[in-house]
Amino acid sequence: MKALQTNIKLFLYTPNKFFEIPNFQRPYSWTADNVQMFLDDLEEVKRGDKKHYFGSIVYINDGDRSIIIDGQQRATTVLLMITAIYHLALESPEKLRLVAEQIKDEYLYNRYAKQYDSEENRIKLRAVTTDNKIFEKIFSQAELTEYEKKSNLYKSYLQFYDYFRNRDHLEQYIDTLDNFEIVTIILDKDDDNPQKVFESINSTGKPLTDGDKIRNFSLMLRTSEKQDYVLTNYWQYIETYLTDPQRDDITDFFRVYLIAKNQSVVNTDKVYPEFKRVFAKSISNDQSYESLDEFYGEILRILKYYRFLKFGIDENNEFTKLSSVAFTMRYLRIEAFFPYAVSVMKYWQAGYLSDDEITEVFDVLRVYFSRRIVVNLSATGLDSYFAGLHRSILSIVEQDNAAYLEVLKYTVLSKNGRIRLPRNNEIEMAIKANFTYNQRSSNVMYLLTAVDDESKDVSLLRQIYNKELHLTIEHIMPQTITKAWRSELGERADEIHGIYLHGLANLTLTGYNSEYSNKSFQEKCNMPNGFADSPLKINRTVAKYSTWNEKTILERQQWWIDRIISIWPLPTSTFEPPVLDTKVNIFDDIDFTGAVVKIFYIGDDSYPVTSWSQILGVYCEYLYDENPDFTDQIMNSEKTKNWISNDSKRFFNSVKIHDTGLVVDVATNTNQKIRLMHELAEMFNVDKISINVELTKPIEQ
Repeated sequence: MKALQTNIKLFLYTPNKFFEIPNFQRPYSWTADNVQMFLDDLEEVKRGDKKHYFGSIVYINDGDRSIIIDGQQRATTVLLMITAIYHLALESPEKLRLVAEQIKDEYLYNRYAKQYDSEENRIKLRAVTTDNKIFEKIFSQAELTEYEKKSNLYKSYLQFYDYFRNRDHLEQYIDTLDNFEIVTIILDKDDDNPQKVFESINSTGKPLTDGDKIRNFSLMLRTSEKQDYVLTNYWQYIETYLTDPQRDDITDFFRVYLIAKNQSVVNTDKVYPEFKRVFAKSISNDQSYESLDEFYGEILRILKYYRFLKFGIDENNEFTKLSSVAFTMRYLRIEAFFPYAVSVMKYWQAGYLSDDEITEVFDVLRVYFSRRIVVNLSATGLDSYFAGLHRSILSIVEQDNAAYLEVLKYTVLSKNGRIRLPRNNEIEMAIKANFTYNQRSSNVMYLLTAVDDESKDVSLLRQIYNKELHLTIEHIMPQTITKAWRSELGERADEIHGIYLHGLANLTLTGYNSEYSNKSFQEKCNMPNGFADSPLKINRTVAKYSTWNEKTILERQQWWIDRIISIWPLPTSTFEPPVLDTKVNIFDDIDFTGAVVKIFYIGDDSYPVTSWSQILGVYCEYLYDENPDFTDQIMNSEKTKNWISNDSKRFFNSVKIHDTGLVVDVATNTNQKIRLMHELAEMFNVDKISINVELTKPIEQ
């Protein structure tokens, strides 16, 4: 290994040399802000004729190839800039003193590399797999697909092109690169492992996501043949399906995959280390093709389900019966159930559930989330609940020889507290509480379309989502009360207006919100395109009234209560669990060593669990949620300092406590964990009677 000081222009000026980005690198990720910052630096250096440190580039010198291990984002950016100037030189030679062919030959193309017979093989930059074809098309000015036009690579090129096309003397910008100093670190191709170097380097570029690290690690196989095999057969598909310049879908997907595989929560910052652990456990020591196929084959199966849930993609029309529920969840931005959904879809496609049963599973999910939206329950606790739900159901199915669907419905009905399925009386109270309009607008829109979408095909909601139909939320009794409305409402007009204004009974949908404005009720009913003319059921039921006052609002409240209960009825289950004495208080004088847990209870809240480590993590997060001074108390406590810390490196294995910066040591035995929980109960005045666990079988005394 040796280091040299040079500049980016000199580094790139290498006739008959190729710049190769290894496949384990992430795709090009600079955004418009990064490019603009580079252009600002370029202009400043150009004006002041001063030096600018542009970072480091680590590469392997391998014959006619410079294999860039770190710094590819900077090198690619400069080559995109030079490509844009080259194209402008072709179109308008007067813009610079250099001729286009000179720019091409010096920086972009190996004209005399005779061993490469095709045009694209002579292009100097050989990018990461998903970028390579895009860069070739940019260079040759070929037509790009819509997907390719969304790439950061193409967007950055366009930004350079637009920036320079109204400027002259463009050769000055290339010359300015002389002052962009870099440090090149040249690795020995025989001694240094480039993939490990890539992962360990902390450069000044954009930080690596866990998805980037997983990609690098996945291609860190012992032979180049196996690297190419995994890349060609698996990672190309993963990147094609999940690479998006606006989101980190690769990390998100692998988090869902790992939660589904482990049936326990994996925090976003733990995705990469957990992937490495699962990889090491799954792949044979000799990294056989069979173990690689089995491992990545499962990942691609889960990816198929994930793409359907996240993006609505169903290439082989396998999930038609599930599409309306999946669309509804996407519209509502509900993703906590993804790990459960991919698990149960895999179970279904393995032949354990019929098509009708999986359809009913998704209908149960629809009812669960719809009723929670009516009541406006928060999502707190849902990640933990859905992470272990599938395994929890399977354990009961196997123990009691029960039907999966019936156990699911029983499980959903049996939950209390924050993860409960609201009953009919709670639906009634929520609608009478008149807070619906204050929810997220997509939730309100979903509730208002429910009557017309009663067939479950959600066609009205789809039309609104796809902008085929423009409907907005309308207050029947307007937000600004007028003289006519005071007369309509009677002596208690202000009181009635204050109570019922934002309730579900006073809301509807219209395409003419601005025209309705503060018009009287009869005008709203009888005007062109008014309630009486509306094709929507919710408006036709409004138009049947001759006046809009407290009496009619209360009637409409009851109408909505009846409709909601009818549209999303509570499921019923035939499953009855055997009566076992398996629920015990965690602080009883019991030796829990070897006891297998399945449910953790904090008061009325219950959480499916599979380990005491999960219980400790859930317990700490609960205490944090309930106690504003949690962090301060923990940091100042002598009693807990050996178990809870803000330094995760102190412990062999730890669990993160929300975003507090604190972690709790879980590399302890069961009884030690319970002792810590007892200390915390004392510290935060927890009712110890409310802390219980349900075991898979009774403890033998």
